[in-house]
Amino acid sequence: MAFLEHRISVAITRGSRGGPRSDRVKAYTRSRHLSQDFGSSRLLQGYDVSYGIKTLRNFEEIRDLFYVVMGGAYEGFRYKDWNDFRLAYDNSTLTLISGSDWQIGRLHTAGAGSFARSVHKLVAAPTIRRDRSGALSTASATVDVNTGIATISGHVEGDVYSALGEFDVPVTFSDNVLDTIEVDGNLTKLMQRLPSIRLEEILL
Repeated sequence: MAFLEHRISVAITRGSRGGPRSDRVKAYTRSRHLSQDFGSSRLLQGYDVSYGIKTLRNFEEIRDLFYVVMGGAYEGFRYKDWNDFRLAYDNSTLTLISGSDWQIGRLHTAGAGSFARSVHKLVAAPTIRRDRSGALSTASATVDVNTGIATISGHVEGDVYSALGEFDVPVTFSDNVLDTIEVDGNLTKLMQRLPSIRLEEILL
């Protein structure tokens, strides 16, 4: 199934609500010690775009997108997370896939711990920086903005790479129905009483 390389209007996503979701299962022992089971090492994003829908045009955009995607032609589309959309040299990482292909990632660091999430949907080709034994330079690279894979030439063992640019999150609708509340045929009131319209990140 194809991916729809289309981004929801930033006017909607700017006012939406959401962030990372974990599938952690927790339980407390009789002595009140916490037991935790993390079923997956991948944290996925979740959003509710109903908070960002302010006008009838906003809603019609989401409704049209629902028909196009949920009609079965596409597996997902792009979403700009205004709280986390920038790749910087100090918060990005590139992981070798094979040969000269590297997967771009967003690196989250806290103390001695770190978590890397793959970035598959770039807004434009980022700048790839090479760190070769402390000497910094711009790497010669071709980046596929729809997969987040950078093909780097001139790699030498020990080279470390980072990226500078912006990215989107691949998402789809969480629910199989787009609920709306009809208010006496007055569409202007629709925007005041929208239920949740949830999106979830998909793995690519």
